[in-house]
Amino acid sequence: MKISSLVSDIEQLIRSGRFHQLLDMARDEKDFNRLLASSVGGDANTMINGVEADVLRGTEALEVKIKPERFFYGFCQAVALEEVAGIGSASLLHIVDALDEEYLSRVTAMRGRLGIRLIIYSLMDKNCVII
Repeated sequence: MKISSLVSDIEQLIRSGRFHQLLDMARDEKDFNRLLASSVGGDANTMINGVEADVLRGTEALEVKIKPERFFYGFCQAVALEEVAGIGSASLLHIVDALDEEYLSRVTAMRGRLGIRLIIYSLMDKNCVII
């Protein structure tokens, strides 16, 4: 699966350290969505055919979950962005305290089954994994 330009731009924000700065500035998830969207030239919290895109740029969308309680949170939203909203490419961003093997195994299985690009950002490492 080809990495979208939106995912590539987010990866660059992470590598530069700007991504973590945005997290520090945000009051909550919606505020973070606005900051992130602004940084990548997109729109935040946009409704399309009854489905909300946390970050939307052209035909690409991103569903954002900060410290999701369950490993599967956000996957259905990303699928709905593609299937119901008609977005060409939807990805999912999980921001977690730290990566662990069980979590990685489970999200990798979900990603493989659903075909959704996944960015996992570790607050502890200030780095990401893209699967």
